[in-house]
Amino acid sequence: MRRSRVLALVSLLVVVIVAAPAFAATQSITVMVPPWAEIPAAALQQFEKATGIHVNLNIVGWDQIRDKIAIAAVGGSSPADVVEVDWSWVGQLGDADWMMPLNQYVDDAMRSDIPSISIFTSGKDVIAVPYSNDLRIGLYNAAHFQKAGVAGPPQTWDAFVEAARKIKAGSGGRLTLGPCPSTESDHHELNEAY
Repeated sequence: MRRSRVLALVSLLVVVIVAAPAFAATQSITVMVPPWAEIPAAALQQFEKATGIHVNLNIVGWDQIRDKIAIAAVGGSSPADVVEVDWSWVGQLGDADWMMPLNQYVDDAMRSDIPSISIFTSGKDVIAVPYSNDLRIGLYNAAHFQKAGVAGPPQTWDAFVEAARKIKAGSGGRLTLGPCPSTESDHHELNEAY
């Protein structure tokens, strides 16, 4: 949970700091995120101290975010200055021209650091910056795969499990699938086993 909050803050900071001149005129922004992305008060205070921009945090149920975006956009307004969106909404949001393109804030270095940013691109416009990935958006370290003798990304779950075993064994147990938010998930079971 702490990791996702930190990632949410980082994402917020990336978008807002690069766009700070636009927000500086108002000295206040509204950020709408689901409960799991709530940014800790201390981090918000630190951000405000560093930028002079006050953040009004609006926690909204995940199922309501897209509806709020659509209703506000149809009415010619916005539900917030910064909004968490799902990758699966990108086409709709982009085609409807409901999101401000972020192209001027995303340079080649950022694209290189965040390869999954292409998933949040509609046409030629970047409309969101991803801050968290899971197995639905799998990224892998090619050097770790090569060192373990794995030819490339697994194409089946069996190949995924075999690759995880080889990579963990080749690293002396140092490399695993990564942190898991809950002991009640399939991800946790894979971590414990591999």
